[in-house]
Amino acid sequence: MEADGEEEEYSSEEMGSDEDEDLDDDYDSDDEDAELDNISMSELEEMAASTARSLFMVQMQVATQQAAEDAEQIDVDHRSPQERWQEFMRNLPQGKVLKIMDTDIKDMGMDESQQQNAVIGELIGAVLQHKGLTHVILGGAFLRAFQGHQRNLYEAVWSKHFLTLTYLKLGSEECDPAIMDFSGLLNVLKTLRQPTQEDCRDLNLTELELVSFSIQHQEDIISLKTILSHANKLKQLNLLGIRIDKDIQAPGLVDPLLQTAAGIKSLDECRVSCTEPASGTLLSPYCLVELFSLKQKWWRLGLDGMGLDNEHCQIIAQAMTQEACKAGDLLSLTLNPAITHQGFNKLFSVLFQKQRMGLVKVDDNYWQSNFDLVRSMNNLHGRLGFFESGSNISRIRWIELLAQLSQITWEDEAHKTNYLWFTILERPDFVHS
Repeated sequence: MEADGEEEEYSSEEMGSDEDEDLDDDYDSDDEDAELDNISMSELEEMAASTARSLFMVQMQVATQQAAEDAEQIDVDHRSPQERWQEFMRNLPQGKVLKIMDTDIKDMGMDESQQQNAVIGELIGAVLQHKGLTHVILGGAFLRAFQGHQRNLYEAVWSKHFLTLTYLKLGSEECDPAIMDFSGLLNVLKTLRQPTQEDCRDLNLTELELVSFSIQHQEDIISLKTILSHANKLKQLNLLGIRIDKDIQAPGLVDPLLQTAAGIKSLDECRVSCTEPASGTLLSPYCLVELFSLKQKWWRLGLDGMGLDNEHCQIIAQAMTQEACKAGDLLSLTLNPAITHQGFNKLFSVLFQKQRMGLVKVDDNYWQSNFDLVRSMNNLHGRLGFFESGSNISRIRWIELLAQLSQITWEDEAHKTNYLWFTILERPDFVHS
């Protein structure tokens, strides 16, 4: 019993001790509250500012450490331009591609005039000793840096590699058209293709792209036509950013060139574009008819700045009425201000009924936006499947089309609204019937 009493007494003491601790905690809490009550607003603001500064310093330290780690992971090229050039020359004989882009010019020190003669001499020597180049790609900055040496390089490339070369791209959009020695290039190509040569096989070129150059003589068109007549394997012909001297701009100026191009069976991409609208019709309606009659399926066809008008649009529309006739990826007709709403409307009724139609680029923004909208409905949502023939659609099928468009889940509401609005406006008579 005594033991039990002692045990009970001990328990009471423990309980008393716990209660005292709770009281002490309450007392401390009251003291803290009292201290906070005594802190002025300015002191609270200073405490908050100090805390914010501390957090900012921690964030800066973390960001600095992360930046240092990222810098260690980036492989920074600390070599000098001369060292980069020497490596380029060492690697050139190992591959089949001569590629010098605009960014390479400064990286390899080619923009330093005192080194240009040595650089071009070394490069021409390497080209002549190379066993067989298949690709030559030279940017506009390179042509500008070595403007006085272009013809020498063209001669080296073409004389040694004209049977192995399959891809030739010269120039860039940022380059002034006067930089490229276009006449010099043509003279080199034409000279090496004289019929009197013992070895006069066709060129192996499959892609030819010249960007930003000037045509000052009608003879240049004839020379290029002659060269293309020997390029029977050509698949892509891109003559972009052309500046044609106004003194030679005449109706049908580019006809010989495009007639020859259309006769190349393998060619499925042909883009010819000027830097500004032509003063006349450089491509005659007759040649355009021939262009579509010789080749109905174009992957990409660009006739920008060729002086096209409504008659040309009528010819394109008539050609496109044939199911086989199409421009699968691109039909570009920009920089042709003589084309009016009447001409675009002729294209409107035909192209809107083409299944799997590619991009069409024109200067009329209203027509462009409508075509892009219908093209999406045709290609992605089976719009043409609701039409019986041509542009005929019954009211029931029209309602079904609206229902299908309204249930699209993977496009945003703006696209869905435009689809529905266009479809309603296309047949307003169904709304009131």
